This record gives sequence, structure tokens and C-alpha cells, in this order.
Amino acid sequence: MKKMNIQKSSYEEYFPLLRQIRASAGSGKTYELTYSFLSLLNKSINDNNTNSSYNKYEHSWTSILAITFTNRAAAEMQQRIITRLKQAALNTQPIPGLTSTQAAHWINIFLRNYSELNICTIDSLLHTIVHSTALELHLPPDFQPIFSTEEALTPLLDSILKKTQHNERLYIILKEACSDILFHTKHNNFMIGSTLREKVLSILPLLINGEQEITSPQEITAHLTIKIQSVKKIATELASCIKNEQLSIHSNFKKALEACQIGTQHTIPPKSTMLRKPNLTDCILKSSKNTPSHHTISLYNTLQSLITYLDTTGVLLKNSQKTIPYVKLAKELYNLLPEFFCKQRIILAELIPSLAQQAVSGHYGISEIFCKLGTNLQHILIDEFQDTSHEQWAVIQPFVVEALSYGGSLTWVGDVKQAIYGWRGGDTTLFEKVLSDPELQSIASYVQKESLPINWRSAYHIVNTNNTLFTKLSDHNIVQSIFSKILPNEIAPTIKNTILSEQVPLVTQSFADAEQSIAPNKKEGYVYIQRILNDEESDPDTVVHDRLINIIHDIQTRRSLGDIAILVRSNKRAMQVANWLMEKNIPVVTENSFLLIEHPIILQFIAILEFLDSPQNDLAFWRIINGGNLVQPLLNIPQQKLDEWICIRNRSQPLYLAFKADFPDAWEHWILPFYDDSGLLSAYDAIQESIDRLKIKKRFPKEMSFIRRFLEIIYIASTKGYDSISNFLEYWKQHGHKEKTPMPENIAAVRIMTIHKSKGLQFPIVIIPWHDFPLKPNDSLIQTCVDGFNIIVKQSPAMPKEYYSSLLKNVCESLNLLYVAWTRAEEELYALITSTKSKKISFAEAINPILDYLSWDNNIYQLGEKTYTSNHTAMLSSNKNSTEIPYIYLETKDESTSSWRPMHWLPQLRIFRNPVNELGITSKRRGTFIHHCLQYLCISKNPNIDISLAIDYAIKRFPLPLPSSQYNIIVKDVLSILQWYTSLPKTRYWIQFGLAEQTLLDKNNNIYRVDLLVNNGKEYSVIEYKTGETSLQHIQQLQKYLDIIKETTSLPVKGYIIYLDLKRIHTIE
Repeated sequence: MKKMNIQKSSYEEYFPLLRQIRASAGSGKTYELTYSFLSLLNKSINDNNTNSSYNKYEHSWTSILAITFTNRAAAEMQQRIITRLKQAALNTQPIPGLTSTQAAHWINIFLRNYSELNICTIDSLLHTIVHSTALELHLPPDFQPIFSTEEALTPLLDSILKKTQHNERLYIILKEACSDILFHTKHNNFMIGSTLREKVLSILPLLINGEQEITSPQEITAHLTIKIQSVKKIATELASCIKNEQLSIHSNFKKALEACQIGTQHTIPPKSTMLRKPNLTDCILKSSKNTPSHHTISLYNTLQSLITYLDTTGVLLKNSQKTIPYVKLAKELYNLLPEFFCKQRIILAELIPSLAQQAVSGHYGISEIFCKLGTNLQHILIDEFQDTSHEQWAVIQPFVVEALSYGGSLTWVGDVKQAIYGWRGGDTTLFEKVLSDPELQSIASYVQKESLPINWRSAYHIVNTNNTLFTKLSDHNIVQSIFSKILPNEIAPTIKNTILSEQVPLVTQSFADAEQSIAPNKKEGYVYIQRILNDEESDPDTVVHDRLINIIHDIQTRRSLGDIAILVRSNKRAMQVANWLMEKNIPVVTENSFLLIEHPIILQFIAILEFLDSPQNDLAFWRIINGGNLVQPLLNIPQQKLDEWICIRNRSQPLYLAFKADFPDAWEHWILPFYDDSGLLSAYDAIQESIDRLKIKKRFPKEMSFIRRFLEIIYIASTKGYDSISNFLEYWKQHGHKEKTPMPENIAAVRIMTIHKSKGLQFPIVIIPWHDFPLKPNDSLIQTCVDGFNIIVKQSPAMPKEYYSSLLKNVCESLNLLYVAWTRAEEELYALITSTKSKKISFAEAINPILDYLSWDNNIYQLGEKTYTSNHTAMLSSNKNSTEIPYIYLETKDESTSSWRPMHWLPQLRIFRNPVNELGITSKRRGTFIHHCLQYLCISKNPNIDISLAIDYAIKRFPLPLPSSQYNIIVKDVLSILQWYTSLPKTRYWIQFGLAEQTLLDKNNNIYRVDLLVNNGKEYSVIEYKTGETSLQHIQQLQKYLDIIKETTSLPVKGYIIYLDLKRIHTIE
């Protein structure tokens, strides 16, 4: 293997090749990856680039794979490749070695085969591998990954907890877990359900990934008992020797020995420092006339070793026993997972990397994977490699071996200084370890190490300031002084030195290439850094608030607010800053600003759908007529009159009927058309027609980006089978809280985001108000082997090396966060550095050794000149009236609008659209139709006639006519189901005395509807009809109904799930 300095224009001629690229902030990493991809593309085989001579290094363009870590990065790279090819095709910016004709040809290929352009995220690659080998991995081929473990498994865990009512073994386990939470944690109330779930679910990943069986608590207790008995025995013997040898000892040492002799498992070892002295002589008074014998010294040393053991290993073993109840519950959950995953056709997303690793292992083989993927990979490019985990690399490495063996290449790009995802498993050491991989070394003929030295992003003074600061982190002494300040003094010197010797080089090596050159023709830029010292009389946040507002007001006179980005460490801080700015009427944009579920118009659209789905939903109807500016201004009903009406309206009927009776004009003009046609409207049609009818585009032009995104989500949901209104509402309930509209690029508002979110972005002006990055060790649960015992325990000072190493790893990541934050700015950089009142050293104080290299003047570092936008004054004058409230368009009633109906344009189409055929009879609608039949079923002396009447009645009133091709099949199917149901002993009684489609209201005003509610004065019976297979969700749903009724009555309550297809009954009491 040769290490070579390969010219960039010809590096692709040297194969097989390992190519490492170090790319600091703003150095053009994406540009370099795009260039590398295009260079490989130019050498690939295509219709216009064929060669009759054989070349073993020839490759297809589909054999080039680029891997990124975010969808945004993948989309950016795809866009850049297409853009560069377009520029080359138009001869505006040629690509060396690629003619305009060839570039146009490649654009044509990509546009026709865009899905074959192999630019994807690492997660999507792993998912593709697992999907392609699902059968071999014993997974359903159509499984769906679940990214929220808690959301997916909480119902399953709750079902286990409910079994404790009838299972004594589970009851005892649950009792132990609850006792631990109530008596041994800082829980301050009796609502412990969420805490219990959190603890159990936190153990589950350890059981899934663990290979060793957890040691039983009985074994640990027996082992600790032996150690404690040894302490008692040695302490008794030592006290006897001291007495016999007439040694004068410290009174505290005497008390400690007595405590050891009479103590219990809970009080041994005592906390006395006398038992932890390095020598027995430290416990003997200087006035003692005698000296201890060798035997007595040996006894003390033995006792001290036992005490040390109990202080460290003993504490871990004791603490592990506290987790035993949760481990047992987690095991119960773990044993149910395979069947649960199979039935639900899901898999936890966190299991995907390990499953992908199994798929590419020798048992299945890379060749088979390539066959299933339908492609071969010869050139692999990996972006942000510093964030790659061991599991991810274990999957990619076999692909790299295969690619190199075909004369291909691996190019990995990254910057260890920007590794800020260690908490997700990223391992920065892999960046260098790839070069020493023996398997790759044996295949690769060439190795190339490159560095991108120029910062193309930031202005002159910003680059110089960052060079001054971050190059100091390559100095071993400076990093060691930072770490030494953070580590507590009570750590044993040997352990402290070991930790420092391991962690310090990781930082110095990362920042060895921190110095960057400045791009030509860059502006000077401006840097302002202020130290805010700890003042007993003022809160640091108050000082930060005042300084931040002043900085923004100053920038506002020179630049657009859209140029400003405020970077913070946490979402809590982001919300704090957003509140500060909004109080000062400064427009802000945060990540949550674009959540659809919080947008007032989207909330009213959801209310419209909820009302159309269930007109008896009074809350939904009230939100429509009184929930905002969407419908209320059009009703021409004064607010005071509406408020008075809601208090005096007829409460014996649903709200919409009362409104219909009291405000007939408003009802007929604005609501009736949707209400009458709701059965034939899909969710998409309902919202699109609402947009047209309510003149949304004219009244709310600035909100259209949210509305278009909402329509897009409805369409995506419809392609997944959630096309009806009720189905979409179900989809929205599950996924709506995550949906948001993309953040506009040009918006005149201050952007507030976390430093993690800002990675890969750049902004004209950056403000960092706080540097109070948390410095905490990792105290999460781990599975480890201690003295031969396999335990699950929380990390603590009892395992000092691991515990405090995790603290310094946290510091390393905080230094990387600092680097990421300070390198986002293009023209102006502001940083406020506060000290805290805490006794523990803060991160801001810990980095003083590098901050001291700046030239401070009265705690302020200032460099360069502030920047101005030439057209900013004109922009300000044009926006003088921007705060005026827009006029709300009110449509006047006339003949043309009074006869308006949703989808009135449909008959005018020259193509035939049959909404019935479009919707079809899905399993969901089949179930709905059967429910209609049951709703109209009345049993007399002749059940067969009753069944036929119910079916006929349901067909006439069912919103969707039954397709003629399926009519006889469906009717025959329903007939069989109803004949079985009417033959049940209790059916006649239920139907005679029951109320169909009965509405329930819980204490939070949530509305539920049961299929049949029966009250005979002695007990309540709740009947739920279900089609299809059994499901845990059915039981949870019925249990919820029973719980609501139990809160309102002292009568017994029973529940019955009638599985109509299975012809089975499930009873809950």
C-alpha cells in the first residue's frame, strides 16, 4: 500500500484507493464531495462513454454511493450535482473533463432514473439492507420502523402491569418497583406510572443487546453477606489485638471498629475516615507507648481492603439490586416483543443497525445483499464520518472491502472538531482507525490523506479569532489544565492521571488542524465577546437579557433581522430567548414556530374535519364558530351575542342542532353544504373546498405555506390508506405533533435554534448568549461485569474511572459544540460568557485558559468594523405599515353563493370521476358498513327478517354505495355475521335495552363513543364490535370506556368485545 500525494484532477486514476479528507468548518466539504462524485461519474460507463478495451476498474454510475447523515445534507448534495451538471450543460461553468453534451446526457439520465442516484443517509441505507433481508432475519417483509420506543411499547407494558391484579408473582415485582420509586427516589407524589415506565423501558435496550444473563439478587446478597461477615470477624480480631498490645488509638477509630463488629448489612462499612487511612499508624496516637505487631498491621490492611471493596464494588452490587424489579418487568416485556413485533408488523428503529450487521455478516454475505439491492457498489463516499458509530461502520466496512476488491475506492470526509453526536453513539476515533484496518490495508493499493485548509465562510477577523482560540486546544498543557479544573479533587491521583492520559490526547489530536487560511477578498468582519462576571447583586440572565436586546437593536439599524441567528445549548434556553424578544416586539423564528399542530388555522381545519366526522362533537363545532378568524368573521354574529348564546342555548340537543335552530342563515350558508355532503368528501376534498369557500388564499396569503403543507400531508396520508375523514384524523392523532412546514430561507425574523441544529448551516450574524454548557458525567444504566457478577447498574463514583471519563468525554463534546457555534458566522460574531454562582466550576470558567489569549479591554474583546446592508434603509421605509392588521374579507350572501355545494365543479369535468370507485370498499369501510347494520338491528320473533331489514336500511343510509361487483359478496358476508351474532344468548337483551353509538365524556372533556351501552339498573354492559383480527388496542380501548363509566357510578361494569369475523367474544370485568 502506497501513501501518495495525488493530484486532485487525477486522483480517481489511482485505485483501489483509501482517501481521507479533513474538512474544518466552512472549508467547502460539500463542494469537495460534489466534485469527487462528478469526477467518478465522468469516468463511469454510459451510452456516450464506452471503450472497447477491457478495463477492470470500469464502473457504472449506479455503483457510486454517497452517504450523508441527514436528509438535508443528502438533498443539498443531490441539488448541487444537478446544478453543476446544468451549469456545465449550458457552458456557464464547465466541469473539467466533461463536455456540455456529456453533462446534458447525464442530466437526462438522472431525471429519468432519479431514484437510482445513490445519495442517501446512513439510516436509510441500513433500513434498505434490513428490508431486503427481512425474511432471512425473521421479520415481516412489510415491517415499519418505530422511532419512539416509549410510544410503541407503553401499551404492551401497561398490559403486563394490569396482569398484576391476578398474578401474585408480577404483583410482588410491581410492589418492589413502586416501593423503590416512593422511598428511594426524589419522586414527590404518588403518580408514579410515568416514572415506572421510564425505568423499565430504559433497561430494555440493555436486555436486547446484552449477551450475558443477569446475576440473580440472591447470589449478590450471599456474596455481600460473606464480605460483611469477614469485616465483622477481622474488626473483632483487630480490636482484640489492639487491646492485647495496649495500643493507644484515636477514639474515632475505636468507634469505627465497634460499628464494624455490631453493624448490619445496611450500616457496614461505617463512614469513618479512620478505616480508610493508608496505614494503621495513622490511627494510633503519637502518645502510644507501644507499636503494632506485624500481625496487627496485616489485620488492618485486610480490613482496609475489605472496606475499599465495599466502598466500590460493594456499592455497585448493592445499587444493582435496586434495579432488579425493573429488570424483571423488562424481561417480561422482552419476552413478548417477538410476537408483538410480528403481529404489529413493526420493529424498533434502534435495532436496525444490529439487524443490518447480521444481514451483512458471513452467514448471508455481501454478494447476496448486492443481489437483493439490485446493484453493485464500487465507489463509496461518506460525509460527516466523525459521527459514525461502531455499529454503522460494522455494516459499511464489508461493502468497502467488496468495493476495493473490485478496484474501487472509499472517500470519507469529516471534522473531528465538530463531533457533537457522541450521545448517539458516534465514535471519533474511527476517523483514523479506518486507515489501520488490516483488511482494508491488505486490499488498498493507494492511501491519500488530504486537508481542506481554507475557510470560505467567515470574514477575516472571525477566522483569526477562532484560530487564536482553538489552536490552543492542540496544546497538551492547556487541555490538561482545563480538564484538571473540572475533575473533582477527591479522585485518587492514579485514577485521575489515567483518565487524563486517555482523554487529553483525544482533544489535542482533534484540534491539531484547527488553524485555517482566509479566503481571498473576504471582508474584515466584526467580533464582539464580553465576559459577564459573577455579581452577587444581579442575576447573570438579567445582564444577558439587557445586553442581548441592545445588540439586536443595534443590528436592526444596520441589517435585516433575518440575518441574525441566536444559538443556544437547549430548547429551554431557546424558549427563554424567544419570550424575551417577543416581549420587545422583535419577530422571532424557532423550530416550533413551524409546527402545524400549533398553527391556529390548521387547528380550525382539524376542528372542521372532526365535526364532519362526528357532528355530535360539541367542542369541535364550538372551535369552528368561535375558535378564530377562519369561520367566525363570516357568520356575521357579534362576539357578545355568541358568548351569551352558548350560556343560554338548548342543552338537550347537540350544539350544532342548537346553532341550526337559533342561527339558520349562518348555518345554511356556511355549514350546511359541508354537513350534507360530508359522507362523500375525502379529507383532502373537505379542506380544499373549505379553502375555496372561505376564500383562504385572499384572506390569509401569508399563511398559505402552512396550508399547502397541510394539504400535502393529507395527500401523503391518503396514499397510505388514510383517505377518509375519520381515517385521516386517526393518522393526524398519531403523526400530527411532528409535522411542520419548512423554514423559509428569506424571512425578516431572528432565528433561534440549538447549536446541534445549526451544524452545517451558516448565518451572516451569529449571537451566542450563553456558554453554560452542562458538565455532567454519564449516570445512565449500563450492563457490566463486576467481580464476576453480571449486573445492570447506574454509573456512579463507585466506578471512578468510567464515571469521570464520561465527564471528560462530555467536556470534549462541549468544546466541539463551542467550535461549531463560533464558526457559523459569516460577517459578525457576538458571544456573551457568563460565570455562575455554583460552587462547581462551569464550562465558561473552565475555558478561561484559551480565552485569556484574546486581547481583553475591561472584559470586552472587540475586533473589526460593524457591517451594513446598503438597501436596509429602503427596506425599513417600505415596511413602515407592516404592523397594520390586514383587512378580513367578508363575502356577502347572494343567490350564487347560497346554492353553493362542495365539489360543485365535479360534473363540469370532461373526465369521469367516481368518488365511490376511488374510495373503494376497504376493510375499514367494510367494518363501518357492518356497524351501520348493527346500529339498525332490532330483534323480534323472526331474526332472519330483522337481519334483512337492518341490511337494507343500512345500504340505503350508508354514505358510500356498495360497488356492484362486490355487492352480493358483502351482503352474504354480513348476513352470516349477523346470523351468528343474533344467535348469542345475550344479544336480544343487549339490543332491546342498549343505547347505540352512546357518547362518553371523560374528566378532560375528551369525547368517546361506544357501540352499545346497556344499563339495566343493576349493572352496565359496554359492547364493542370489531372486525378483523384481535388486537391489544381493542382491549385498551374498551378498558378506557369502562374506566370512564366506573368514575361516574357505583354499579358493576362489564365489557364485551364482539369479534364478528372470528365469531368470538372477549369479556372484561
